[in-house]
Amino acid sequence: MIAPSHLPLAHVTLGRASGEPVLYVHGFPLSGELWVEGARRIDEALLPGRFRHIIPDLRGMGRSQAPSDVATIPDYTDDLIHLLSHLD
Repeated sequence: MIAPSHLPLAHVTLGRASGEPVLYVHGFPLSGELWVEGARRIDEALLPGRFRHIIPDLRGMGRSQAPSDVATIPDYTDDLIHLLSHLD
């Protein structure tokens, strides 16, 4: 987990670590689980090893903690930028 703004942001990464990054962002009020099976299929059958699939749960959704105040679109954007900048 990466902790943007002091909140853990849960995420799953699939595929080749050195592959081209693809960020999957779910809508409200879902979670990254929505994208996991599709990303697996792309990685295993269609384009094996080409991409690094990054699938976060936005703050307050899925396995990520909820903020103490209301989260805004800019908050989600900052979280995703933070996540991408801290991945290996």
